[in-house]
Amino acid sequence: MRSFTKEQNIQNFIELTEDYNHVVNVLRLKVGDNLVVFNNTGTDFLCEIEKINKKSVLCKVNSKTQSKIKNSGITVFQALLKGDKLDYLVQKLTELNIENLKLFESEFTISKWKAEKLEKLNKISIEACKQCGRSNAMNIEFVGKFSEVLNQVESYQNVIFAYEKSSNSLKNAFKNTTNLAIVVGSEGGFSEQEFEALSGKNNVRCVSLGSSILRAETACVFLSSVCLYQKTM
Repeated sequence: MRSFTKEQNIQNFIELTEDYNHVVNVLRLKVGDNLVVFNNTGTDFLCEIEKINKKSVLCKVNSKTQSKIKNSGITVFQALLKGDKLDYLVQKLTELNIENLKLFESEFTISKWKAEKLEKLNKISIEACKQCGRSNAMNIEFVGKFSEVLNQVESYQNVIFAYEKSSNSLKNAFKNTTNLAIVVGSEGGFSEQEFEALSGKNNVRCVSLGSSILRAETACVFLSSVCLYQKTM
């Protein structure tokens, strides 16, 4: 049983307010029940419910421990997706322990960014943390246009660029996984100019994900999974 709090300076007690409904009505916990609370610091607080008020739950901290799930160090650059595909993607990437998700607009991106979307995506990541046992939600940000992606990928040692027209095998792309990022396009893919600008960088490896044409969100989850596998080898 896991819950989330925004409180940072935790001592002997935690008062859960925003997660009240989850604890009381979803988990159906009672006074005396045990609960693990996390606050995006990598620490799990092992608590016992001491009191349930009308709008809050008071928890006594019995002990604390560092999360056994360590951040992967993998960053995903993902072009904006339409509909609720981003919601699905945030949930799955959180479960896969991706550390950073950087969203951007490319030339063929259909969806446009709305600032209020970020709060929803952060909540989805936190909910996924409760399910998978992770103690740090994924860092999510909108970095702007594709030109900013070109600037930011310079800081990574190895960047895997998924491009359906590439003839390069994915298995030959992993020369270094210590500082790793992946780049995936939107439903419309990348323009030739974007492909040339990104694939021309020395630290970027353009790869094919196979003979099948994958949906953007499927390609992102698939490539993230492969990267995690490579880092554990």
